[in-house]
Amino acid sequence: MPQNDLEIRVEFLENTVAGLAGLPQQVQGLSTQVQDLSTQFLQLREDVRSDISGVRGEVGGLRDELHGVRDDLRGEVHGIRDDLRGEMHDIRDELRGEMHGVRDELRGEMHGIRDELRGEMRGMRDELRGETRGVRDELIERIDSCRDELRVDMASMHHDLAKVILANHTQMLSLHEDLVERITRLGDGLKATAAAPPPDGVR
Repeated sequence: MPQNDLEIRVEFLENTVAGLAGLPQQVQGLSTQVQDLSTQFLQLREDVRSDISGVRGEVGGLRDELHGVRDDLRGEVHGIRDDLRGEMHDIRDELRGEMHGVRDELRGEMHGIRDELRGEMRGMRDELRGETRGVRDELIERIDSCRDELRVDMASMHHDLAKVILANHTQMLSLHEDLVERITRLGDGLKATAAAPPPDGVR
């Protein structure tokens, strides 16, 4: 083993032993701090208990006060409710009387309006009947006139349509004859081509 490594290890061990020599004092100091903290915690717990007991007493007093206030408010609410019920009954009776009076007045007015409207409707009905008869007669005359005109127009259209059909029939016959003639010529040409001998180079 080299001499340098041995010296380094010895020095390391000496430093470690020197550090461990002060360890008991550090542990004793920590024990003292822990005892102080335990004392402070116990004192704090006692203080908190005392404060909680005081708060409980105050809450109990407030609870009693709230019960008293609640009972007072209940009494006031019952009184207000009874007063309002009485006032509502009075208002209801008063409104009922007014509604009966208004109903009777409106019935009288409605009967008058109904009779007046009936008279007006009868007059309008007679006027409309007269106007309807006049319009009906006028429409009958117009319908008769339109019917005669339509009859004349339909007869003229029938005559013109017959002319057009006859002209188209003649033209179709001419086209049919021309088509038959062309088909006959085409058939004759094909027969002649088939009957002719092939050229010398084709053999």
